[in-house]
Amino acid sequence: MMERPSEIDHQAEPSFTLADFINSWAKHWKLFAFIVVIFLTVGTVQFKGRPLLPFVHRTAFEIGTKGDGTLIESLPSVKAKLEGVYIPEVLVGHAKEEGYIDARYGVKINGEEEEKEGKGKNQENTSSNTLVIESKGGESTTPALLEIHKRIAKRLVDDHVEQAALQKRELAQEKVRAEHKLDELKEAEALLPSKRELLDEKIALVKRQIGATEDLINTAEKDRARALISAATKESIDQSLATTFLLLDDTIAKHREKLRALEEQLFVQFPQERTVLDGEVAQLKRSQIEQQQVIDNITFQIDNFRSTRVSLEPSRLPRLPLEGVLYQTLAIFGGVGFILGLFLVVFVEFASQARKQARGR
Repeated sequence: MMERPSEIDHQAEPSFTLADFINSWAKHWKLFAFIVVIFLTVGTVQFKGRPLLPFVHRTAFEIGTKGDGTLIESLPSVKAKLEGVYIPEVLVGHAKEEGYIDARYGVKINGEEEEKEGKGKNQENTSSNTLVIESKGGESTTPALLEIHKRIAKRLVDDHVEQAALQKRELAQEKVRAEHKLDELKEAEALLPSKRELLDEKIALVKRQIGATEDLINTAEKDRARALISAATKESIDQSLATTFLLLDDTIAKHREKLRALEEQLFVQFPQERTVLDGEVAQLKRSQIEQQQVIDNITFQIDNFRSTRVSLEPSRLPRLPLEGVLYQTLAIFGGVGFILGLFLVVFVEFASQARKQARGR
């Protein structure tokens, strides 16, 4: 019985099993190894041939502070001056000296991009008095960038020296005014003993006046008593005797009124004046102490000025390493070479079988 053509063709088709694949790989392992080695070599060359990262050139400033701890100039103001004045001024001057017109060098402040990104994460940085300027460039640009940084640093430091001197002069003038006020307080205190002596003299005078007035009252009362005795010996009071009684009574009344006024002055007004005087003494002493504290505080501020200084001299930092390492690059290229080598082995084996079948026909 004869087989059908479709069955004959189906049986004639080659089958490719795992064993065939392993045999093919063993037969063509040199080709596979060659492909893998080629890709590993390409990966090594690519890794070594990547351009190097630029050097970072950095200068750090510590902004000076006054005696009260506040900055000589706020950081936003310093940044504005650096961006708008000092950096452009130095770059223009350097370009004129070196004879170039295209922008070659750049200077940025304090890693501003990173600072803006991290501003919400770390609010403590706002209270720092450190400011950093950075530039990036190759090794050939290092001398020029360091020179530019030095000029910017000198410009900022010199400006703050002038500001500090001006602020010190203002504090010195304020101190002179405070010392003058203290002298006035001391002079006022020096006058208090004379005021106290004057008050004591007034008290002594009033006491003498009270004694004299009491004597006058006693004398008038004795005269009135004698007049009463004289009137008693007579059967009737004549006109002159009546007049005498009226004068004596009026005199006694006036002396007693004057005595009451003197006693009020002695026992009420003078104690009040003494109390006011004592309070004035205490107030002057407190005012002197407070004024001396003001003077001491101003002196402390003048003596404790901290000038702006360069905390990190213009420096070129070590070059940052390239991202990734050699074995990662080799793993990627080697993996691609491995897969491509396997496909190439299969392709070669299929091509070999196809040629055999073509010859068999």
